[in-house]
Amino acid sequence: QPLLVRPAIGADNSIHLAWCWRDTPNAETNHDLCYAQSSDGGRTWQRSDGKPQATPITQENAEVVDPIPQNSNLINQCSSAVDPDGHPHLVQYFNDDQQIPQYFDIYFDGAHWHREQVSHRTNKFSLNGAGSLAISICRPEVAISRDGTVVIITRDAHETGNGIRLYESKKPYNQWRPVGLT
Repeated sequence: QPLLVRPAIGADNSIHLAWCWRDTPNAETNHDLCYAQSSDGGRTWQRSDGKPQATPITQENAEVVDPIPQNSNLINQCSSAVDPDGHPHLVQYFNDDQQIPQYFDIYFDGAHWHREQVSHRTNKFSLNGAGSLAISICRPEVAISRDGTVVIITRDAHETGNGIRLYESKKPYNQWRPVGLT
């Protein structure tokens, strides 16, 4: 079943949706970050390259923008925003190469999708089970300023003592600066 990421609305009123798939009620089966956008209020859908997206959207026909495997601590329902150039930023968390959950900005530059690791956490946890889970980090929020600066808002029980931390980056979104607030 698909699990939606909250939609983002572009300056042109386009709707940008992202989601992952969950194969069982257990959150560890979340996988594959997907994307579709609509310029007509949801009547028709397109892929990031502008080609039509068949509906209904299924696991077989969806545009996978980041093929994240199961058992990667991929959280569902994270946040998204559209930058001043009309490009979507999908902010998620899932495991890095050391199997530690990190925040990532997956964004489209108009031609290609990019994945940039935002955080550098050191504590592992397992996103395992069904229903509401007690997770040591929060789902991130994302905001983008008029000048294109992306700001990701997080909370981490282990690394910041439940304090709020911002991460910010300007184009080309490959250097993230942490900003502690508490």
